[in-house]
Amino acid sequence: MIKGVIFDFNGTLYFDEEMAEGAFHHLFREMGYPEDNFTEMFLYARRNPFSAFLLKVGKELNRTYTEAEKEYYIGRLSHHYRKSCRESGQNGPAPGAAELLDQLKEKGYKLNLCTATVEETVDFYYEHTGLGRWFDRSLTAFDDGVTRDKKEMYRQAAENIGLDPKDCLVFEDSLNCINDAITVGYERFIYVNHYGHEKAAQKEVLQEIKDYHELDRSLFTEE
Repeated sequence: MIKGVIFDFNGTLYFDEEMAEGAFHHLFREMGYPEDNFTEMFLYARRNPFSAFLLKVGKELNRTYTEAEKEYYIGRLSHHYRKSCRESGQNGPAPGAAELLDQLKEKGYKLNLCTATVEETVDFYYEHTGLGRWFDRSLTAFDDGVTRDKKEMYRQAAENIGLDPKDCLVFEDSLNCINDAITVGYERFIYVNHYGHEKAAQKEVLQEIKDYHELDRSLFTEE
């Protein structure tokens, strides 16, 4: 029985790949990272905490970043991303998502967010897309500088709402992150493949959707 529903944000609850890609292009130029390796590194950055991304960049550029530099680049990325989001005009969740979230809240499901981004950007998500209507900001699992990877974030996301992962359904746009969540006990997923990436093969994926209008709402029929 599903008791809680956990959402990733970027690419899942908010279709922002174009905005994020533009922000990382700006960041890579500022860091002196070669554009010819952009696609691979961009995908890595979207699926991992910023500290892991910075470590990987440092290894490729043969340098080590100080904490001050880390905070600087986090700030620069956040600046470019927020600017792109505001200019895009997308100031709410993905099409059809608000209606789903209203339904889930009305039915009494526990809801949470799990996103591999830093606190400043999480705050922007809530301010820009009105997430406080459905989610408790204090329960959000994110890259807090201590949590090492998405696996640990998903463990924290369930714990923060007092549930076992097996009692939760996850909405996620990354197959790698789905695999991470499976390793900590999650058994049910909706794969949000809005951008037409690789098809899901995991048996734990109950449905693959392009947007929330395609979702089988019978999953939330009271048992």
